[in-house]
This record gives sequence, C-alpha cells and structure tokens, in this order.
Amino acid sequence: SSGINAEWPLRPGVPTLEQYENVIHKQGPLVKKNVILANGKRPGLFKRRWQSFECQLRGSKLTLSSKSGKKIEITCHHCLASRVPVPHRTRHSVMVLKCADGREFLLQGRDDTDMQEWVHAINKVAAMFSALPMAAPVSNTNAFQPPSLPMSRSKCNLEQQLNNHMTIVCSISESLVFYQY
Repeated sequence: SSGINAEWPLRPGVPTLEQYENVIHKQGPLVKKNVILANGKRPGLFKRRWQSFECQLRGSKLTLSSKSGKKIEITCHHCLASRVPVPHRTRHSVMVLKCADGREFLLQGRDDTDMQEWVHAINKVAAMFSALPMAAPVSNTNAFQPPSLPMSRSKCNLEQQLNNHMTIVCSISESLVFYQY
C-alpha cells in the first residue's frame, strides 16, 4: 500500500516520491519579503520588510532559518515560483512565490543564475508532489469558484505525475484551439 498502482509498475531506475522526500533539492541564502498573507490581506509594515534567511528545499518543504533562530516552513504543494514580471525597483534577482493557501512572497537570490535555480527547483518539487486539483464546486451563482487544491501530496509515482500533467496540458491546449475560433 505504498500508493503505487499495480497498473503502473515502476521501471528500474525511476525513483519513488518516498525516495525524494528527504532529498535536498536546493539550499542557500535568500532574502524574503511578505507580500500577501494567507487570509488575502497585506501584512503590516513590520512584517513586510526584507529579511535574510538560510533556506533549504528538502522534499516538498522550503525551510527558512534566520540567524536569530526563527524558522518558517513553506509547503511547496501547488506553489508557483516565477521571475518578477517587472524588474523590482530597488532589488535585483527577485522572484515571486505564490502558495496554494494564497500567500505570496518576494524572494531575492544572490544573482540571476541562483534565482533561476530556485525557481526551477521549487516548480519541480511542486510538480512532483502536488496532487491533482479536485473539481471546481458547482453552484447556481455566476461567481468564479476555483478548484480546490488538496493539501495532501500525490499518491502517484513520477511517471504517473508526468502523464497527469501532460493530460492537463493537452486538455488546455485543445480548449484553447476550440475557443480560438
């Protein structure tokens, strides 16, 4: 009962998610700024300032440790890391990290290469460990209701995860072609 479906036998050399749980994907210094809290509100000025952390991306968790002993743990399921679309006015090598619970952070790497490595590592972990979103709720209101993003990690092995992502991409591509004309 390791979460592996008998229809999808693993090929030799394909690691399971359990083997990735303790792997350190990336570590190094980052400077963090809170942009949006989990409740969707902007933090106060004191909580919005830039703070230096030593960071480690182990398994599906990004752990930020300060020199004062403060630890922050961010679960990377359904996270999206990307380069800030408009260059930050006072800082360089800045990326935005959007979490499933609505939180947003700005993170600054040492340089552009380091920032790009962090973006790649976080997005890779999110793709590997995130379970598929549940169907959007059905309602008679016209308000948009996004699909629910489960907190649990995926039960699929890496091949299944890749196939699931490819299916979703194909579905979106077909929808775009259909609605284009």
